[in-house]
Amino acid sequence: MKWVRWVNIGVTTYLVITSFMIVFLLKNPNASRISDRDLNTYAQPTITASASATSTPTIMLTATIAPTNTPTPNTIPSNKLIFGMGSQAGPAMDYKLVQEAPVHMLTSWYNGTKDLEWMRVQQNDLIPRLYAKKYIVHLITWTDLPEEDIQTPHGPACGRPYPVSTQVVEDMKQLAEIYNGNGPMYVSLFTEFQTFTCTDNNWIGNENYWNTLKDNFRKIKDIFHQNAPQSRVAISWGGWINRYDDVKNQGGRSLFPYFADILKESDFTAFQTMKSDTNIQDMLNMTSILAAYGKPVMLSHYKPSGGSSEVFDNDMRKLFTDDVIQQLTRNGLFAFSFMDDEMINKSETSYNLVKTGIQKYGK
Repeated sequence: MKWVRWVNIGVTTYLVITSFMIVFLLKNPNASRISDRDLNTYAQPTITASASATSTPTIMLTATIAPTNTPTPNTIPSNKLIFGMGSQAGPAMDYKLVQEAPVHMLTSWYNGTKDLEWMRVQQNDLIPRLYAKKYIVHLITWTDLPEEDIQTPHGPACGRPYPVSTQVVEDMKQLAEIYNGNGPMYVSLFTEFQTFTCTDNNWIGNENYWNTLKDNFRKIKDIFHQNAPQSRVAISWGGWINRYDDVKNQGGRSLFPYFADILKESDFTAFQTMKSDTNIQDMLNMTSILAAYGKPVMLSHYKPSGGSSEVFDNDMRKLFTDDVIQQLTRNGLFAFSFMDDEMINKSETSYNLVKTGIQKYGK
């Protein structure tokens, strides 16, 4: 019968096709799936970043989104900061705020050769206690000497002699030996250095002074690394410089590119904010500018000049918010030091603003 013949043909064809499929799969076990290597290739995120160091720096970050089954690196910065207190670590250690809030960095100021005498006394007493109590040690250097005509290795200049002298390099070796210890240490050198020249904030006309200062910075940084291996060194800017630009004299924001080499060689970057009107926008602008140089940023000392509690309290109300803290940490800010506790203790309101803020955002 014809239908029997067609059934036999169909069965035979099915058996032949099935046999070929079985043989093919046995010889090619991976033919029906993507290999692990291929899957990893497809799933890995691609992140590219570039930063330019200019007077108005830009930071670009683009990333492809990885599949949900592949973990991506956590690129979101912590919204916690190290908080510090000055102006000398010994008294600051006993401040009420330091006892009641997570203030883990204590700041001391060095203003000249004479300070070595009393700092040397602390070498076998206070400084070992700071490290033993697990405080982060922060040292700021500043010079307030008369400005005068001087001769530098780069030629004649006008400014404060000590920061560009050979004496400061010799003194910094002693300072590094004094502060050497078993714990982290940050050094904010030459704070407010833009005022050290007879004409403040400008590159033009001050080239010899600035180049000598940069030479000394490099020498001092190496000295600290050799004699206090735990130390990290930066140059500390006056934060007011973000407020204007002077292209003609290469001052204001135009000064930053001339120090790009120093900023890139530094272990971190630093600035102060001490304006009498408001300081939050200065903090945001300075961290944004310094972020372009790829190093962590410290606010080395904060205290509004003029002593206005209204300005201080307004700064604190704005600072201790999720939005501002996140912007600052996103720009690389890792530490914030109060110059002293004078403004904090002016009123119960001021004290509680700072205490509550540090308890929430301090680490």
